[in-house]
Amino acid sequence: MKNILILGLGRFGTAMVKPLSELGNHVVVCDTDEENISRVLEYTAGAKIGDCTSEKFIKSLGVEDFDIVFVTIGESIQSSLVAVTLLKDCGAKCIYAKAGSEMHEKLLLRLGADKVIFPERDAGLRVASICGRESVFDCIELMENHAIYEIAVPDQWVGKSVRELNVRVHYGANILGIKKDSASKLDPNVSPEYKFKEGDSVMLMGEKNRLKKLINR
Repeated sequence: MKNILILGLGRFGTAMVKPLSELGNHVVVCDTDEENISRVLEYTAGAKIGDCTSEKFIKSLGVEDFDIVFVTIGESIQSSLVAVTLLKDCGAKCIYAKAGSEMHEKLLLRLGADKVIFPERDAGLRVASICGRESVFDCIELMENHAIYEIAVPDQWVGKSVRELNVRVHYGANILGIKKDSASKLDPNVSPEYKFKEGDSVMLMGEKNRLKKLINR
C-alpha cells in the first residue's frame, strides 16, 4: 500500500482515483472545486479544497508523508510548474506530473518532476498493447522499463498455486491482485496457497520485456 496525493481533479486526475484506491492505496485528493471532490470522495482517504499553487496550502498537506504526488492540474502549464516547484521545496519524495507538450515535459523535469505523464500518448500505447494481444486485458506504463499488465492466466498456471509458481523468481514480477473466475473486481489479498483456475486473470507488475515474454508464450 502506498500513500498517494493527487493535485487536480480534471478528467485525468479523477480517472486515477478509483483504480488506485481499489489496489489498496491510501489516496488523498486536492482541488479548488468542491463538486469535483464530491465525485470521488467515496474512494478517498481524505480530501482538501485549496489552490495547489499556494505555498501555504502545499505546506499544509504534509507532502513529505506521501510516497507519490501526482500533479494533474488542468490545462495551465504555469500552474503545474509552480505546483512541482512548491512540492520539491516542501520535500515531496516522488512527483509524477501531467504534461501537454514536449516543452512542458522538459520544464517539469528541470524543476524536479520524477516522471512526466502524457495521457493521450500513454493511452495510445495502452490501447495498442491491449488490442495487439487477446490475452491482455489492461496495461499501465509505469516507467521506461516497467509496467502493470492484467492478463488471462496462462494455461500452464492453471491448477498451480501462487507459491508453487513463484512469479517473482521465475518472471521478475509481483502479483498485485487476481480476478477469480471472470469476477469484475480485483482481489488484492492473494493467498500463497491459491490455485489458479481457468477463467482467472492476474495483475502483474514488473519489467516489460520479461512480462511480454510471458504473454507471448
